[in-house]
Amino acid sequence: MSTTRTRFDPQTATLAVDGARMTIRSVISTIDPDRSGDIVVPTGLRNREEYLMNPVVLWAHDRFRVPPIGMCEWLDVQPRRIVAQTRFAC
Repeated sequence: MSTTRTRFDPQTATLAVDGARMTIRSVISTIDPDRSGDIVVPTGLRNREEYLMNPVVLWAHDRFRVPPIGMCEWLDVQPRRIVAQTRFAC
C-alpha cells in the first residue's frame, strides 16, 4: 500500500480555533496549484461583497445533498492566499 505524504506548510494551516464560539480561522485558498494543476489567484476575487451578503459555507462544495455547515464571518484576501473565519452551525 502506497501512502502519499504532503509537505506541511504553515501558510495553509488552521490559524485559530475557538471552541466556545464554534469558529475556525483558516486558509481557504492559496495561489499554489491544486492536485489537478489549477491555480486560483486570490487577488482575482471580485465578488467578495456579494458573497458576504449570503456567506454560507458548504461541505465539499455540495449545495444539493448536504445543508450548509456554517457561515463565513469574514474574508481576508492576501496576495498569496485567502483567510476566512467560519462559524459552524449548532
